[in-house]
Amino acid sequence: MKKIIISLLLITLTGCYTYKPVIDTAGRSGTFNEVRADRITDDITLCTKFSYDTLSDSQEFQAWIIDNILRPASLGVVSKADDTRKNYTRKCLANRGHSVLN
Repeated sequence: MKKIIISLLLITLTGCYTYKPVIDTAGRSGTFNEVRADRITDDITLCTKFSYDTLSDSQEFQAWIIDNILRPASLGVVSKADDTRKNYTRKCLANRGHSVLN
């Protein structure tokens, strides 16, 4: 039983570090007059660091439990967890004027 829990925890934690946002670099939002794609690398780095500084590993794991165990078990009655590093990174990039596709 311990091996199963440890392996699930390791799979979960390694899966948290693989988010690579897909950004539409040709378009621009109505917020800016010029294209902001020249700052993508800096913005991705800063937004990813912000999400890791804001949420701990235990909060990320709790969100995973809600999305993958509690929500299906309750047949969708439990709402989806919004506090994930992926969502924080996506919102940060969107607020900086990038069009995040995934």
